[in-house]
Amino acid sequence: MSEAGIDQNSTVERAADSSAPFALQGKNFKAGIDANMAVNGNTVGSDTVEIVYRDVPQADPAQSKALAQELIVKEKVQYLAGFYFTPDAMAVTPILKQGNVPMVIMNAATSAIVTKSPLVVRTSFTTWQTSTPIAKVAFDAGVKKVISVVSDDYGPGIDASSSSRRAI
Repeated sequence: MSEAGIDQNSTVERAADSSAPFALQGKNFKAGIDANMAVNGNTVGSDTVEIVYRDVPQADPAQSKALAQELIVKEKVQYLAGFYFTPDAMAVTPILKQGNVPMVIMNAATSAIVTKSPLVVRTSFTTWQTSTPIAKVAFDAGVKKVISVVSDDYGPGIDASSSSRRAI
């Protein structure tokens, strides 16, 4: 997943997959950023915004944390953005305070991510928001038995099974 950051003349580091199996999502993140900058330009007030991209080809919390730390400490980015996978986002949250750097979650859907730091904001969705309506529709349609294949030791799996059980 690729990551992005913003530096003092504002550099944003975007973390989203730009290669490997999830490359399409990273390319979509970049396309959204590019479209916004095409419409709004690359300045905010008197600051110029520069986007710095880093690629994490698959879920890799250690690599995501190392890249984020490098961007915060060496590159002096002002923001981090991206994060397709929950473990990558969770690995980065402890280092945000070190540089007082906010992080924008563009996809990672586990609800607990935003509780790990007041510097985290989500622009997408949570697993609860997709699993709860599906469970309600199934229940209202009279479905009595449900088999759910999720991982109960992985944030999105926990959220999916918890929200489905709660909805019914």
